[in-house]
Amino acid sequence: MRSARQKYALITPFHACIGHQPRHIAKGRNFLTSGPFHPSATCGIVSVSLKRFRGMPQAMVNTTCPNCGDDAAPALDRLRMTPCASCGTTLFIHDDRMELAGEQGVMHDAPMLFDLGDTVHLPRGHFTAMGHARFSYGRGVWDEFWGLDEEGLRCWLSVDEGDLVLQYPLKSNQYPALDRVPLIGHVFQWNYMRFTVTELDEAECIALRGSFEDVPVVGERYTFFNCTADDMRLLSGEFWDGGRAWYIGHWHDPFEVRVERAA
Repeated sequence: MRSARQKYALITPFHACIGHQPRHIAKGRNFLTSGPFHPSATCGIVSVSLKRFRGMPQAMVNTTCPNCGDDAAPALDRLRMTPCASCGTTLFIHDDRMELAGEQGVMHDAPMLFDLGDTVHLPRGHFTAMGHARFSYGRGVWDEFWGLDEEGLRCWLSVDEGDLVLQYPLKSNQYPALDRVPLIGHVFQWNYMRFTVTELDEAECIALRGSFEDVPVVGERYTFFNCTADDMRLLSGEFWDGGRAWYIGHWHDPFEVRVERAA
C-alpha cells in the first residue's frame, strides 16, 4: 500500500517520444536574424510550443522521489529529467515512475552570467533557464542552457567565451538536404539562402544538471558544424550515430541583456 506522501501526475511516457533524443551543441557563433525567422513568427520554421503535446497519450506517473519520499512532480509534463525540490536529487522520469538519474558528470563551479531558474531578458524577448549542460571540444568547454522563451517555445541558450546564442530546433521536414557531415567551406542552399560551413568540430557532453525535455547523454560524442549565410544568419547542425538535428537562432551581445534572478 502506498504511503500518503505519494503523488501522481499526468506525464507523457518516455517511450512516446519519437526517435533518438536530439541534443544541442553550439559554440562560437555570431548570428543576426531578421524578418520572418524571428521565433515568434508563425513561419513554420521552428518547433512549436510545448502546448502542442497536450493531445498526446498520457499515463499516470508516480512522482514520489525514490530518495526522500516527497512529491517531485516536474514543472512541465514533458520533462524527462528533473531535480527533487525537497532533497535536490536528480530524477529521471521513465514510464510510470521516477528513478534516480544515471551518470550526470561533474559540473565544476565557474563564473556564469546567469543560472538555473534565472530569466535572461534579451533585446527581443526573454529566456528562462531550466537545464544546464556542459560540453567539451578538446581545447576547452562551453555551457548550454535549455529552457523556454516568452511564448513557451523550447530553445537553447549557448554561452561560450562571453558570446550568447539563442537557438531553436528546426522541424525535421525543414532540415537542409545534407545526409552527411559537410566539410568546412561547403556551400549549400536552404530556405532560399546560401550558407557556408564555417566551423566543424566534435564535442562531448561532460555534465548535466537541472531539468530537460530531451536529455543529453553524458559521455556521448557528437559532430557539430555552423553554417553562415550571406546576411550573417547562422544555421547549426549536429550529427551522431543514427540521427541528426538542426537549429537556427541569433547572437546577443552580453552587454545588451539583463538577468532577472530566480526568487
